[in-house]
Amino acid sequence: MDGSLITYYRFQKKLRECVELIGLDPKVFSTHSFRRGLASLAFQCDIPPEHIQLLGDWKSDAYKCYLELSWTDKVKILNQMFN
Repeated sequence: MDGSLITYYRFQKKLRECVELIGLDPKVFSTHSFRRGLASLAFQCDIPPEHIQLLGDWKSDAYKCYLELSWTDKVKILNQMFN
């Protein structure tokens, strides 16, 4: 096996090692955080929703639960609603 191959388990292990090094509890961090973060980042970059779904390999609309709006975006939406 290639020593440079990044598998889910190697990435998870390294992530938890790094989290522990900065003094946080590694049990509460997982690679799942990156899935949510990437979906939100793609959304904020105006990536089309169907591309976000494909990027995360979601078969359903479940990715929508991960999308986070910034306060700036929330204010923009509210302004659009009331103008």
